[in-house]
Amino acid sequence: MNWFHSHLHGLTAEQTHKGLAGVLLIEDDASLSADLPATYGVDDFTLILQDKVFDDAGKMAYGVSEQVFEDGFEGDTLVVNGALAPVGQGVPTGLVRLRILNACNARFLTLSMAEGPMNVIASEGGFLPSLAESETIFMSPGERYEVLVDMRKADTNSLKVGFENEGFFTSLLGDGLTTLTALTLTRTEPAGFDGGMPNLLANLSPPNADDAVRTREFSLQMDTGADLAALALAWGNICGGGAMAINGQPMKMDRIDETVRKGDTEIWRISVDDQLHPFHIHGCSFRILSQNGAEPPAYAQGWKDMVHVEDGWSEVLVKFDYEAPVETPYMYHCHILEHEDCGMMGQFTVS
Repeated sequence: MNWFHSHLHGLTAEQTHKGLAGVLLIEDDASLSADLPATYGVDDFTLILQDKVFDDAGKMAYGVSEQVFEDGFEGDTLVVNGALAPVGQGVPTGLVRLRILNACNARFLTLSMAEGPMNVIASEGGFLPSLAESETIFMSPGERYEVLVDMRKADTNSLKVGFENEGFFTSLLGDGLTTLTALTLTRTEPAGFDGGMPNLLANLSPPNADDAVRTREFSLQMDTGADLAALALAWGNICGGGAMAINGQPMKMDRIDETVRKGDTEIWRISVDDQLHPFHIHGCSFRILSQNGAEPPAYAQGWKDMVHVEDGWSEVLVKFDYEAPVETPYMYHCHILEHEDCGMMGQFTVS
């Protein structure tokens, strides 16, 4: 499950939030023939989760401020595929597949089901080795997961979304974790996909750090000082007079930050100087070796292109299979979109 969105530097956050985004599902013979629900709109649903703010006239209101630049834009209203949550869907008796994207600009989401665990079968880059059961899934902006819901066990079941609330919206939502209903599934037909929960999904061996020929380090920096902020503004970074950076350098369109050899496997180590950040690499999938200095949960041990970091290091093992010449380099960046617009992004070539 992939997605695409506006990437116009300096305006990525606003344009993506206003709707310049969509989902792209990529299938191959193995996934098309898998014994899984696959009838789109019947037992196979794509869910785009976003947080919005609406003004008194009911129009979307996106605005920036010093706090928005620092924390990223966070809304007080949950929408699912553009509709105000909660939404409802009738489904047949049997397994139902939910392909879920966190398309929020900055908000991390905690997902759960009203009845039973989250049965996770896939992440951004494809199927997991086997089904991973978890009471919750913690999703950063930009992350995708697929889950199965067994509608033979209950007449209804609901996808719950937890909002972490602090700062401006504490007065609206209350302090702490507010749990909202995103989607309610209701059993309306007697017969649907009657297969069982899968045991084996993909032939994935554990990642081997010894495969790496090189290790690179990336430090995500929130506060870079006034001198660098002025330079960053001249380079097209939009951040209300401030700047953010990776390895001491705000984004610059005509600068290549890293050069990678095609076919190489590398370890990329990511750290931050403040708060929780999601890190995304273009043009590849990777395996997470450690996330926040610990082993990732089972549902995040497949192919990924997103990892988050707050304390310690997050490390990923990535192989670069696709060329990116200097004229059209790939990017790596924080996926809090306002941070990206502030300069927390770099470019790399693969050749």
